[in-house]
Amino acid sequence: MRCGDRLRRARTLRGMTMKELGLEMHYPYKNADIRIAQYEKGLRGPKAETVEELARILKVNPRGIVEPEGYSVEDIMEMLFEIEEQGYTVEIHRHGDRLTAVISGNGLDGPLAEWRRMKSRYKNDRISDSEYIFWKLCWPEK
Repeated sequence: MRCGDRLRRARTLRGMTMKELGLEMHYPYKNADIRIAQYEKGLRGPKAETVEELARILKVNPRGIVEPEGYSVEDIMEMLFEIEEQGYTVEIHRHGDRLTAVISGNGLDGPLAEWRRMKSRYKNDRISDSEYIFWKLCWPEK
């Protein structure tokens, strides 16, 4: 998901208009919504300090706004190689005609257990779409 789409998702889930967010960013009233629209449409990319401020206002982790890299198969494989080089255990398992990668080590158990718990709550309708998305946008909470 592009940075602009991620920003729009966080903004709308917080119930803010583009104008309100722009004004919170201290943009001039006349074009406060235009600047946010430019970010959301991908016409303009927010600088790192702008992302930090947007995240603070929207009460999300800045990583919840920026576009993660690594969507291609090659990028994912490179990430797995790097994860292994950093000391994590990467095991490849066969399940019928499918292969899965299992990553463990270096403190992943707690965060993965937390994700599993939240995903279970979401799948069992104990939390809403919005709550699950916000949990991911805000992880790790400060």
